Amino acid sequence: MERKSTSRRAVYQLVKEGQIGKAIETFSEFLASGEAGPYDFVYMGDLLMRTEQVTEAIARYEEAIAAYARLGFNRNAIALTRKILRLDGSRNDLQCRLGDFHAAEESIGDALHAYFAYLERASAEERQEDSFRETLQRMEELAPQRADFAVRVSEFCRRIERFDSAVAILMRAVQVAEAAGRDEEAAELRERLTAVGSTMPSDGGFSTSDLEAEEVVDDLATSGEAREISGEDLAEEATAAAGRAGDPGRWNEVNLASEQGNPDEAGVDRDDFRTHYQRGVVFMEQGRLEEALAEFEAASRDYDLTGDQGAQLQETRGRCFSALGRHREAIREFTLLMQSPSRTEMDQAGRLVLLAREYEAVGELDEARKRLREALALRPDFAEAAGYLDQIGKKAA
Repeated sequence: MERKSTSRRAVYQLVKEGQIGKAIETFSEFLASGEAGPYDFVYMGDLLMRTEQVTEAIARYEEAIAAYARLGFNRNAIALTRKILRLDGSRNDLQCRLGDFHAAEESIGDALHAYFAYLERASAEERQEDSFRETLQRMEELAPQRADFAVRVSEFCRRIERFDSAVAILMRAVQVAEAAGRDEEAAELRERLTAVGSTMPSDGGFSTSDLEAEEVVDDLATSGEAREISGEDLAEEATAAAGRAGDPGRWNEVNLASEQGNPDEAGVDRDDFRTHYQRGVVFMEQGRLEEALAEFEAASRDYDLTGDQGAQLQETRGRCFSALGRHREAIREFTLLMQSPSRTEMDQAGRLVLLAREYEAVGELDEARKRLREALALRPDFAEAAGYLDQIGKKAA
């Protein structure tokens, strides 16, 4: 660990002195040693961007994405994949990976958006490849969960003459809507199904007389999240990305204004735990949880991070995920928190209660009870844990 820290500090010193070329050379040797972490590749990419070596920078970002993916840090991989797409909008293949990362995080809408971007932009040659067929299959599986995407993907399948898929997607979407009690949505989807069926070839294997219909609905594909990213959007994001990439030692070009409680006006050293953590806490207090998580992620990059600071991050990240309803991610953070040394038995018991609440949220009551019993074994007088255990017992009964 000491050698890693020394290598990084040498690079940071060279950057501070303006010796970017020497810093890249020194850091390249460190990366080749096999001891680098995912963020080291990100930092190297940022250094290469400073010298306008965009292709080389993107290669390093891709190495970081692969490392994050191996660790299961999908949100980090998502952020970097988006960064590459801002730098090189022609990388349509990355839309598939972006969709996979979102799907792994159970962000179905975002996954569908990325997959659809890939499908629509694929060339005629790409549409003959296995990756295209596999992505289309994933879309066919996920799209029925979202009415807007079900309509849009169905229309896309009709355009490329996959008529059976076009109808099957809408049929499944109707079933999903009916099962969820969304009767109006189901009725609209049935009407759309009739409209699609009426445009199919006579030998398509389906008859519109088999479908219930009254009127053709308006095109749902133009609503909300189903919109496409325009060239102007990509250009605008690329400009912003280039500005951020200009100095890997800074996040923004403004100063922290926490005394005013306005983290939007704050500029931060990337490897400064204290500044990022304080910004994250302010965002939490304002209910801006996604922004808080971004700050806590930045705080975790401080190479001098202590064990206590790491535990602080895990607890606050877990609480953010819980508030966002992302309970599996909260479980991951609180489980990692359990592995951190605690000052008192009461601290550890409190962590166990946090973990129990997340297990209850995902319906795993046995796991929740197990954690509460562990908390009571540490502190038999822990009234909150005892009351909560009794409450879950009644719920299970």
